[in-house]
Amino acid sequence: MQHVNCIVAMTPRRVIGNQQRMPWTLLSDTARFRKLTMGHPCILGWKTFMSIVEMLGRPLDGRDNIVLTRRAAAEVRRLGGIPMSSPEAALVFAKHEKAEPFIIGGAQIYERFMPRVTRLYLTLVYGDLAGDTYFPRLDTEDWTRVEGTLIPRDFHHPADTHETSFEILIRK
Repeated sequence: MQHVNCIVAMTPRRVIGNQQRMPWTLLSDTARFRKLTMGHPCILGWKTFMSIVEMLGRPLDGRDNIVLTRRAAAEVRRLGGIPMSSPEAALVFAKHEKAEPFIIGGAQIYERFMPRVTRLYLTLVYGDLAGDTYFPRLDTEDWTRVEGTLIPRDFHHPADTHETSFEILIRK
């Protein structure tokens, strides 16, 4: 069975963003994200895609950037993305790549794909951070935690602004 993975950093209150940005700097999480998603198709929404292109000057390298959007396909392709109009089409395309897809955001994309997600890579960001964008509620009855570690402060990258823990959850 091919997993549909989801990867997200959020606070315990489920905050994932504030004013279209992540309200933290976590280079240790960025490194984990890159390591886990490299070589895998990444499914994301238009706003998340554009924030990546604006931040990096390009799409995520080494990964197909499958953009779920109603925008003109030519515009998405011009920026280096692969346009898809539905979650089903995105998953069919991703499965042809022979690598497990990762759902990488934003909030609406997480909401649309969560019923299909079988594995969740979660970074919990500890702190009372303001936000205007939230990850969907998880029913803890549906998930089993298979791995979880509090990352000690001295393990963090010096630029990290908050304590974190990395967890992996599998759908029961």
